[in-house]
Amino acid sequence: MHVAPFYYKDHGATLRYGGGISVKSCYMRPESRGRVGLNSANPMEEPLIDPNYYDVPADFDPMMAAVRKSIELIQTKTLAEDNLVVSGFGDKDVSNLTDSDINEYLRENTESIYHPVSTCKMGPLSDPTAVVEIDASVMPTVVSGNTNAPTMVIAQKAYNQMVVRIELSTSPIHH
Repeated sequence: MHVAPFYYKDHGATLRYGGGISVKSCYMRPESRGRVGLNSANPMEEPLIDPNYYDVPADFDPMMAAVRKSIELIQTKTLAEDNLVVSGFGDKDVSNLTDSDINEYLRENTESIYHPVSTCKMGPLSDPTAVVEIDASVMPTVVSGNTNAPTMVIAQKAYNQMVVRIELSTSPIHH
């Protein structure tokens, strides 16, 4: 859960000036899987991206709990004194939201955020469907946090493997 001392939407592209806070929840272990594909043969066209959120219905459970916990946080005595309004639910009483209300909210407001990874398969050079480049797309399991450090580890491991290959290929012992 992220709490920011200002109101924002769309990763900060939409700001509302004046008082407010933003409470955002991230589900780090979804079972649903999206797809990325080509839009056309033109490499300059944007790809087709289908995040396929909530394809696995069980993915709703932790997010519904997160929405309820966020509302509970905003309604604590300390924050209630600031007369904060929970946005996104119209004129509904957020204290009595149904699962259907939250489901609808999640379907309309869920988005990918910051460090998307695991879009490609890692494997040997002999596997034509494997990615041979080195980047964050090869993580088989995403960490529950910033992906910068694991990406640097992947790069360091690849570098070490390349150095060993170069050393072996130039060593007089192996010729």
